[in-house]
Formats: sequence, structure tokens, C-alpha cells
Amino acid sequence: MLRKSEKEIIDELRITVALLTSKSKFILLVDDFNLYDPLVSDLLVEIIPLLQVNNIKLIITESSEHSFLSSRINNVKDIALGPFTKDEMVIFLEDSYSSDFPKEDLKRLITANADLVPGNIKLFIKDLLLFGIMKFSERGITFSDDEEKLSALTEAHHTIYDLRLANLSKRELITIKIISALNIYIDSNHLSLLLGLSREETEKIIFNLQLNNIIQKYTSGQTLVFTSDALKKYIFASIENKKELHLLIAKKLTEKVPSLKQN
Repeated sequence: MLRKSEKEIIDELRITVALLTSKSKFILLVDDFNLYDPLVSDLLVEIIPLLQVNNIKLIITESSEHSFLSSRINNVKDIALGPFTKDEMVIFLEDSYSSDFPKEDLKRLITANADLVPGNIKLFIKDLLLFGIMKFSERGITFSDDEEKLSALTEAHHTIYDLRLANLSKRELITIKIISALNIYIDSNHLSLLLGLSREETEKIIFNLQLNNIIQKYTSGQTLVFTSDALKKYIFASIENKKELHLLIAKKLTEKVPSLKQN
């Protein structure tokens, strides 16, 4: 049997899309666009303009842990989806579970051990079941305090953190170590003073850290926070000479921002 060439496949797909869009209007969701194999992504790049011309709305999501492919598409509006704030996470749990579900216990585990990226919260809850930390029985839902199980779960999520950190530059890694060593909140202005960088350079660093779901800004201002307490602890634990870093930060805070004081 003769195999069709890539061009023949694309031509047939173009005809199919043209017929489909002439008869109906819809919204197409393309998830994880930059994780597809080259053939599939090339096919999508070919047919997406046809959809756009025919007024078909497209929602394309991409993983921030890989190179973006959406630059190959015209007329795109970029929207960065960040992690939940803690308040948004509470709303998410309230909307997702019944009134008799022990949401406070679940919130405590998520806050202490996971980040607040919506997809990762879902994976974390699955892992709670997999590791036997959350159990369903005739008596209801119970949570285990087994330290060994919790430690195994935390180790599993360290792999996710390592993937994100691998995307960072040396300057960005220094930045997150500094933020992790602070026990006060800091904004982008004060961070630029600590780093000895311009506001523009600092904002570029912050943008990439947000893109990799490392930190986020409070919606009410410029205060920088980690996407989870667990991630902050993991990064702080990786600092080899914590005392030296604390002394350096204290000296710079005293010189540059005397109004801020570390406890």
C-alpha cells in the first residue's frame, strides 16, 4: 500500500476543514500545543489560518516548561495563566467538593506540599490517593499523618520543581535564592536594589520566573511570592551557605532599603 505524502494529508485536511467550517461555527481548544510531535504541529499550523478566516475561535495552550510554538501563528493574543492565589485555591476547593468534604485538611496539605498551579493541584490530589494519604471508606474521607508517606509524596514533587529550575538562567537562580531567604515580603522595586540591577532588567527576570511558575505577584500590587510554600522551602534548602547569604542580604537591606528589616 502506498503511503500518502505529508502534502497530500495536509491538502485533504484543508478540504475537510473548509467543509466543516462552512456548515457550523464552534470554538476549538488545542491543549499543550508545543508538546505535539512535528507532524501534528505542522498540520495545525497549516489549518489554523483556515479556521481564523472562517471566524472559528481558537484557544491554544502551551506548556511553559518547553519552547513555545504559537509564534508560528498570526493574529494571536497571549494570555499568561499563573498559579492560583491562596484565596483562589480556597474558592476552587469550595466549588469542587461537597460541603461535608474535609476541605480544610486538603487545603493544609496542598499549601504545605504542592504549588498552586491548577493542573498540578489536580495531580497532587491524585497522588494523595496513590500514596494512601487520602482514603475513602464507609466512614467517610480520612487523611493520614504518616510522615514516611508524606515525605515520599514531597520527593515525588521535587522532580516537578527541578524541571522548572532547569529552565532558569544563573541570574534568575540567584534571584529566587535571595527571595527564598527573606522572611519578609518584597516587591520588584526593592528586589532591583538588592540585585543591583535596573528596574527593566529586574522585571525581565520576574517575568520569566512567573512564566516558569516559580513566583507570582499579588493581584493587589507588586509584592512577590512563591507559587507555594513547599517550593520556597525546596529552593532555600538548596542554598549551600545560608548564613553568608543572610549576612549579605542584611547588609544590602541596611544600605539600600533601611525601612525594611529582617527579623
